[in-house]
Amino acid sequence: MIEQRTIGEYRGADLGATLIEWRSLLKTPPEKESIELTGHHYFGLGVRFVESMDRDGRFFNSDDRQGEVVRGDERLTPAKWCAYSAKADGKPVTVAMFDHPSNLRHPALMFTMSKAFAYLSATMNAWKEPIELKSGRPLDLRYGVAVWDGEADKAAVERLYKRWLEISDK
Repeated sequence: MIEQRTIGEYRGADLGATLIEWRSLLKTPPEKESIELTGHHYFGLGVRFVESMDRDGRFFNSDDRQGEVVRGDERLTPAKWCAYSAKADGKPVTVAMFDHPSNLRHPALMFTMSKAFAYLSATMNAWKEPIELKSGRPLDLRYGVAVWDGEADKAAVERLYKRWLEISDK
């Protein structure tokens, strides 16, 4: 597989957070007609948080859903965004991952786990529904990642998600 990756940063006092966009264009190699994308239930764009955030954190998402339990506390929840609030070295921080509506299988299945460490990933459910990538038909994926100094609530995350969609589509 060939990946063309672009990572951009958005700046502005109106954002209230650090905001980046991760864009991946996935293509078949020249010698292949097609390839299959599959893997474990947590495969996708993922965030492994710093160790100090592994304790007493809280996941929340755009739809207030609990999602399907895969094993232990690991869940897959369909949502346009998912956030995690915890303390990083004693200071509150919130990190959110945004799924763009143009992505395949939007809304993403957001993988979350808090034991043995905190982890968040936007997945396309390829573990149950493999994706066939065909020659000449690239897969364009766009995700936003936002980080707040402090605890952001659901309304703040939703506002920034909507703002990201506006500026991302320009």
